[in-house]
Amino acid sequence: MENTNVTFTVPVAGIDTLVKNRFAVPMPFILAGLCFFLVFCDFKCGDDKMASARGIQLVVGDSVETKSPFADALENLDETLGKSDETDFNQPKKQEIPANPWAAVAFVCAWLGAGLLFLPQRLGALGSAITGIAGFAGLLVLRSSAIEEAEAKLKMITVDFTFGFYLSLTCFAIGAILAFLRFWRMGVVAPAEQTEALAPQ
Repeated sequence: MENTNVTFTVPVAGIDTLVKNRFAVPMPFILAGLCFFLVFCDFKCGDDKMASARGIQLVVGDSVETKSPFADALENLDETLGKSDETDFNQPKKQEIPANPWAAVAFVCAWLGAGLLFLPQRLGALGSAITGIAGFAGLLVLRSSAIEEAEAKLKMITVDFTFGFYLSLTCFAIGAILAFLRFWRMGVVAPAEQTEALAPQ
């Protein structure tokens, strides 16, 4: 029988090429930051959506228009009994959303992590990996704190986090991993390659 040795080098080579590229590795952090301009969460009463909030609104605080969960029923009642000019229950109301410090931490980490990766030193890659972990953790704390606060203060309201939130969370995780791999490569692989290149043939 012939001994056949199969070596899978393509995925490793692909990752190595990626982490060597100083302009490709920051992309997950940039995407994580851009996701804050998407809808992060919906506020619901039962199955009825009352309002939505983008990530950036959670960072700086804002007011959103809320729709009463009974708006459809009230509209039908208006059509049946005749709409009152004095009171309009169907008009959306403004609801203040306070700035969330954990959302702010994650937002800053996204852009800081991207910026640090443009530094040539290993500390830049290490700092970016740490900010990626901090941003990931910040979003998790944001999610849990928002859900707990809604359950404690708004008995009938639930908070559902949407695709934009989970996409940002995923980008933070990918960014932290790539930044750490870049840090490891700059300290282990790159010096070995330089030594090999300088060795006499």
